[in-house]
Amino acid sequence: MANIIDSYRQRNILPISKMLAIALLSAGLVNVSIYVSVASAAVSAPPMKGAGHVIVGDTPQFMQYEGLTEDMQPWENGMRTNPMPGTFEWWYFQGAFDDNSHAEITYIVKPWMDNSGPLDPYIGFSLTTPNGTVYRDQIHVSTDKFLAARNTLNVTMGYNWVRGDLKTIKLHAQSAKGFGADLVFNSAAPPSRFGGSGLWYFDPSLTRISGLIDPMPYALVQGNLTYDGETHQIQGTGYHDRQWGTINWNRDIDSWYWSTGHYGNYTIDIGLQVTSEDYSHQQISSMYLAKGNQVIYDVMRGVTVQASGENITDPSGAHTYPEVLNLHWQNGTDTVNLALTNPEIVQAGSSVVRTNATIVGTPEYLRLSGNRTLNVNISGNNETASTPAVSEVQYGH
Repeated sequence: MANIIDSYRQRNILPISKMLAIALLSAGLVNVSIYVSVASAAVSAPPMKGAGHVIVGDTPQFMQYEGLTEDMQPWENGMRTNPMPGTFEWWYFQGAFDDNSHAEITYIVKPWMDNSGPLDPYIGFSLTTPNGTVYRDQIHVSTDKFLAARNTLNVTMGYNWVRGDLKTIKLHAQSAKGFGADLVFNSAAPPSRFGGSGLWYFDPSLTRISGLIDPMPYALVQGNLTYDGETHQIQGTGYHDRQWGTINWNRDIDSWYWSTGHYGNYTIDIGLQVTSEDYSHQQISSMYLAKGNQVIYDVMRGVTVQASGENITDPSGAHTYPEVLNLHWQNGTDTVNLALTNPEIVQAGSSVVRTNATIVGTPEYLRLSGNRTLNVNISGNNETASTPAVSEVQYGH
């Protein structure tokens, strides 16, 4: 029987986005002048309600189709989309530091929830000081101040930038509100595509995609944070992922649940997305578990969410989040469970960036702190570790 990719080719369905990728990935540093010349026909129409099915790209055939080798390559952390209407892409970094400060910095090509517009680069920057003071900003830059490489991680947005490879990444972010960060991330665990291509395909022509990889699931971080008129030297741990694609989050995703962290010798990154009615609320998920430098599980399937306790209403009044949330994965007798308890809101608000965007429903982003307990039961060996950590609950509409 022909594999799923061959069956598409036999029906003469040639993904336009794939042909564009072949041409554009050969380019080096690019800016807006390239984007305006590419037609938007690569983004296909959504399915009828309940008729869609998400294809999981976790086979060797999909890796070959995407031009991927077994080991992640530096170009995979370069720019992957052509940021026309209907696309999204970002590079996300977080760090938790020894002085009890932490930072979350995202370099975003264009608004990811309201992604129907053109290139619109900005940085989402949140910094929390040791005493709990929170500084936040969205640092928008004009398109002529944006550059991004396709063969490696090298993104510039005005005076802000992030550069590096799969071993070391340096970044600079500076808000006009008087806070900033100069950080160095050094990889401390193997990178991940979650055991496959890291891509989920939302149509049979393989053009409507959602991609996720972890170039640095766990990192050691050092550098400086600037706030309150002073520079503070810090060190601690961090994490870096990146996402891109051609789906519409507002229309195609109902919700997602995600958390990452380092628990004793274990590093975990685990999440689940619930698709919209158009896709019959199909659940798509990913889970990475490493012990030291050894990857134990790396998969694009099988995560479940188990909620209990009180349903707490979020600040918008449109959604709720659970008092207790378990992100669970099982393979035979092997189980991995991350319990999220005592949630407290760190950040809450609409994930819509442009107020004139056409939006369905009430998108909402919730970042939650609390107690996090990881239980790993593999080959009869049961280990448990706890640490303060963050999690996310996101509502697409």
